[in-house]
Amino acid sequence: MTDTQRLQAYQTLTQQLLDCPRGEELKLLEANRELIDPQFIAVTEEKAIELEEAGNTEQAQFLQAFAAQLKQAFAEVAQVVNREGVESRAQAYLMLIDGMLQCSTGEDVAQLLSANPDLVDAGLVQMIAKVAQAMAAKGQNKSASFLLQVATDLAQIINSGS
Repeated sequence: MTDTQRLQAYQTLTQQLLDCPRGEELKLLEANRELIDPQFIAVTEEKAIELEEAGNTEQAQFLQAFAAQLKQAFAEVAQVVNREGVESRAQAYLMLIDGMLQCSTGEDVAQLLSANPDLVDAGLVQMIAKVAQAMAAKGQNKSASFLLQVATDLAQIINSGS
Protein backbone atom coordinates (compact mmCIF):
# COMPACT_ATOMS: atom_id res chain seq x y z
CA MET A 1 0.00 0.00 0.00
CA THR A 2 1.46 3.36 -1.00
CA ASP A 3 1.48 6.35 1.35
CA THR A 4 -1.32 7.94 -0.64
CA GLN A 5 -3.42 4.78 -0.49
CA ARG A 6 -2.78 4.45 3.23
CA LEU A 7 -3.80 8.06 3.85
CA GLN A 8 -7.00 7.47 1.87
CA ALA A 9 -7.67 4.32 3.91
CA TYR A 10 -7.19 6.30 7.15
CA GLN A 11 -9.63 8.95 5.94
CA THR A 12 -12.17 6.33 4.88
CA LEU A 13 -11.93 4.56 8.23
CA THR A 14 -12.33 7.85 10.08
CA GLN A 15 -15.50 8.57 8.12
CA GLN A 16 -16.75 5.03 8.75
CA LEU A 17 -16.27 5.63 12.49
CA LEU A 18 -18.48 8.69 12.23
CA ASP A 19 -21.11 6.83 10.22
CA CYS A 20 -21.27 3.54 12.14
CA PRO A 21 -23.85 2.96 14.89
CA ARG A 22 -22.61 3.86 18.37
CA GLY A 23 -21.12 0.85 20.10
CA GLU A 24 -19.96 -0.72 16.84
CA GLU A 25 -16.65 1.18 16.68
CA LEU A 26 -14.60 -1.66 18.15
CA LYS A 27 -15.83 -4.10 15.50
CA LEU A 28 -14.88 -1.60 12.82
CA LEU A 29 -11.41 -1.16 14.30
CA GLU A 30 -10.91 -4.91 14.58
CA ALA A 31 -11.86 -5.32 10.93
CA ASN A 32 -9.25 -2.68 10.01
CA ARG A 33 -6.58 -3.60 12.55
CA GLU A 34 -3.74 -3.06 10.06
CA LEU A 35 -4.64 0.64 9.88
CA ILE A 36 -4.64 1.33 13.60
CA ASP A 37 -1.38 3.14 14.29
CA PRO A 38 -0.19 6.60 15.40
CA GLN A 39 -0.65 7.97 11.89
CA PHE A 40 -4.31 6.93 11.94
CA ILE A 41 -4.72 8.79 15.22
CA ALA A 42 -3.18 11.90 13.66
CA VAL A 43 -5.56 11.70 10.68
CA THR A 44 -8.49 11.28 13.07
CA GLU A 45 -7.40 14.34 15.05
CA GLU A 46 -7.06 16.36 11.83
CA LYS A 47 -10.59 15.35 10.83
CA ALA A 48 -11.85 16.41 14.27
CA ILE A 49 -10.31 19.85 13.75
CA GLU A 50 -11.92 20.13 10.31
CA LEU A 51 -15.30 19.19 11.76
CA GLU A 52 -14.92 21.65 14.62
CA GLU A 53 -14.08 24.46 12.19
CA ALA A 54 -17.11 23.50 10.08
CA GLY A 55 -19.36 23.71 13.15
CA ASN A 56 -19.89 19.96 13.60
CA THR A 57 -18.94 20.02 17.26
CA GLU A 58 -20.65 16.76 18.22
CA GLN A 59 -18.75 14.74 15.60
CA ALA A 60 -15.54 16.65 16.37
CA GLN A 61 -15.85 15.86 20.07
CA PHE A 62 -16.55 12.22 19.28
CA LEU A 63 -13.39 11.94 17.15
CA GLN A 64 -11.30 13.84 19.70
CA ALA A 65 -12.43 11.51 22.48
CA PHE A 66 -11.89 8.49 20.26
CA ALA A 67 -8.37 9.63 19.32
CA ALA A 68 -7.60 10.25 23.01
CA GLN A 69 -8.70 6.70 23.87
CA LEU A 70 -6.50 5.26 21.11
CA LYS A 71 -3.53 7.35 22.29
CA GLN A 72 -4.05 6.03 25.82
CA ALA A 73 -4.18 2.46 24.55
CA PHE A 74 -0.95 2.97 22.57
CA ALA A 75 0.73 4.49 25.64
CA GLU A 76 -0.28 1.51 27.78
CA VAL A 77 1.04 -0.94 25.20
CA ALA A 78 4.30 1.03 25.00
CA GLN A 79 4.66 0.84 28.78
CA VAL A 80 4.21 -2.92 28.75
CA VAL A 81 6.69 -3.33 25.90
CA ASN A 82 9.20 -1.09 27.67
CA ARG A 83 8.73 -2.96 30.95
CA GLU A 84 9.27 -6.29 29.18
CA GLY A 85 12.40 -4.87 27.57
CA VAL A 86 13.72 -3.74 30.95
CA GLU A 87 12.96 -7.13 32.49
CA SER A 88 14.65 -8.88 29.58
CA ARG A 89 17.73 -6.68 29.94
CA ALA A 90 17.85 -7.33 33.70
CA GLN A 91 17.73 -11.06 32.98
CA ALA A 92 20.60 -10.68 30.49
CA TYR A 93 22.61 -8.77 33.11
CA LEU A 94 22.04 -11.56 35.64
CA MET A 95 23.16 -14.20 33.15
CA LEU A 96 26.29 -12.18 32.43
CA ILE A 97 27.01 -11.78 36.15
CA ASP A 98 26.58 -15.52 36.62
CA GLY A 99 29.10 -16.00 33.82
CA MET A 100 31.51 -13.62 35.58
CA LEU A 101 31.24 -15.66 38.76
CA GLN A 102 32.28 -18.73 36.75
CA CYS A 103 35.43 -16.99 35.50
CA SER A 104 38.71 -17.87 37.18
CA THR A 105 40.73 -14.83 36.09
CA GLY A 106 40.27 -11.16 35.31
CA GLU A 107 41.18 -11.95 31.72
CA ASP A 108 38.27 -14.37 31.52
CA VAL A 109 35.94 -11.64 32.78
CA ALA A 110 37.35 -9.19 30.23
CA GLN A 111 36.76 -11.71 27.42
CA LEU A 112 33.21 -12.32 28.63
CA LEU A 113 32.51 -8.58 28.69
CA SER A 114 34.13 -8.11 25.28
CA ALA A 115 31.82 -10.76 23.90
CA ASN A 116 28.77 -8.84 25.25
CA PRO A 117 29.47 -5.15 24.55
CA ASP A 118 25.76 -4.33 24.25
CA LEU A 119 25.35 -5.15 27.96
CA VAL A 120 28.34 -3.22 29.26
CA ASP A 121 26.76 -0.04 30.60
CA ALA A 122 25.81 1.73 33.82
CA GLY A 123 22.83 -0.62 34.23
CA LEU A 124 25.20 -3.59 34.39
CA VAL A 125 27.33 -1.84 37.01
CA GLN A 126 24.23 -1.21 39.13
CA MET A 127 23.06 -4.80 38.77
CA ILE A 128 26.52 -6.12 39.71
CA ALA A 129 26.46 -3.94 42.84
CA LYS A 130 22.99 -5.24 43.80
CA VAL A 131 24.04 -8.86 43.31
CA ALA A 132 27.24 -8.24 45.29
CA GLN A 133 25.22 -6.71 48.13
CA ALA A 134 22.86 -9.71 48.18
CA MET A 135 25.81 -12.12 48.17
CA ALA A 136 27.48 -10.26 51.04
CA ALA A 137 24.23 -10.45 53.01
CA LYS A 138 24.28 -14.24 52.50
CA GLY A 139 27.87 -14.45 53.73
CA GLN A 140 29.40 -15.02 50.28
CA ASN A 141 32.00 -12.34 50.90
CA LYS A 142 34.64 -13.56 48.45
CA SER A 143 32.22 -13.53 45.51
CA ALA A 144 30.74 -10.22 46.68
CA SER A 145 34.20 -8.61 46.85
CA PHE A 146 35.06 -9.95 43.40
CA LEU A 147 31.88 -8.50 41.91
CA LEU A 148 32.36 -5.16 43.64
CA GLN A 149 35.85 -4.95 42.15
CA VAL A 150 34.46 -5.74 38.69
CA ALA A 151 31.74 -3.09 39.17
CA THR A 152 34.33 -0.51 40.26
CA ASP A 153 36.58 -1.27 37.29
CA LEU A 154 33.67 -1.19 34.87
CA ALA A 155 32.37 2.11 36.28
CA GLN A 156 35.80 3.67 35.76
CA ILE A 157 35.99 2.39 32.19
CA ILE A 158 32.46 3.57 31.38
CA ASN A 159 33.05 6.98 32.94
CA SER A 160 36.36 7.49 31.17
CA GLY A 161 34.73 6.59 27.85
CA SER A 162 32.00 9.23 28.12
